[in-house]
Amino acid sequence: MVLDLFSGTGALAIEAISRGAAAAVLIDAHGESLAVIRQNLKICGVAERTTTIKWKIEKDLVCIRDHEPPFDLVFMDPPYERGLISPTLENLAKSRCLAGGAWLVIEHAASDPLPEAISPFFVEDQRRYGKTLVSFLSHML
Repeated sequence: MVLDLFSGTGALAIEAISRGAAAAVLIDAHGESLAVIRQNLKICGVAERTTTIKWKIEKDLVCIRDHEPPFDLVFMDPPYERGLISPTLENLAKSRCLAGGAWLVIEHAASDPLPEAISPFFVEDQRRYGKTLVSFLSHML
């Protein structure tokens, strides 16, 4: 099960489904983005395998608390340099919606680094692409 936070166009979740993910939940705070996401899901023929939610992720993630089945892959692409990584990771940990061994893939500005202490998440790898970092984290229960 895939969770796509700050979904934008829904491209990451759509790609995950096209490569075998059973289903995805896409969350974004902006109505315009959700309209684009829903249209893209429909065009790609995957709308029936997805759920879209309008939600302020940095506030909390009670909208997915204890989600069943738990998510084993999470994509995060928060707006750059707004300090959203730490509160999102905290809210994700509090939501208790992740499977043990889940993977998180976070695209973020190199100038907006990951927090030092991010338990129960562990940085496995980071790759730089110009001013962008892609961080790969694992989740341990």
